[in-house]
Formats: sequence, structure tokens, C-alpha cells
Amino acid sequence: MHNKLRCTHQTVCNLAGQELKSILSDQGKNDVVSSLENNHFVFRLPYLADIFLQLNQVNLKLQRRGRTIVNFIDTLSAFVEKLENWKRKVHAKNFAMFRESCHGSWI
Repeated sequence: MHNKLRCTHQTVCNLAGQELKSILSDQGKNDVVSSLENNHFVFRLPYLADIFLQLNQVNLKLQRRGRTIVNFIDTLSAFVEKLENWKRKVHAKNFAMFRESCHGSWI
């Protein structure tokens, strides 16, 4: 069953990538389309998506009402620690923290 789910996930990722390339091509953004055809770039794109997802979550936390400077410092300090932890894990070839990654198979 795991292989079937993985195959389905890869199929969805591939279809999303093809749709994205089609939309960008229709808009005349051929330089972006060529980047999406570069395997080196495509392999890293899902990891960037995970990082930006985390940045967005930090941003939303910082915009909540009633936040104090202490809350800001705590939120930012926790995020910096998370980045440092990610860096250590990546150097150790551990990529488990990247949830959204399609492992380069979506384009």
C-alpha cells in the first residue's frame, strides 16, 4: 500500500509540475520554465517550499494581536534554532524535516 500511495503522490506532483510549466509558458515566462526543466534546480525546489512554509508560519505568529516584544524574541529565537538544527541534519544527510518534498519527481 505504501508503494501505491507513493506512486499516487509522485503522479500528482508530476501533474502539478506539468500544469505549472504550461501556465508559465502561456504567460511568456520561458526563463522560469527552463529553470523548472533543470534537474539540479527542481531537486531543490521542494525543500525551498518547506523552508518558505516555515517562514510564513513565523510571519503569521509575529502578526497576531497582543504580541509583545518577548513573544517576538521567543518566536524568532525558536526559528533561528530550527534553522541551525536543519543545517546540522542536512550536513548529516537527514532530510526528514522536509515534509512537502516530492524528492525532485514532480516536474
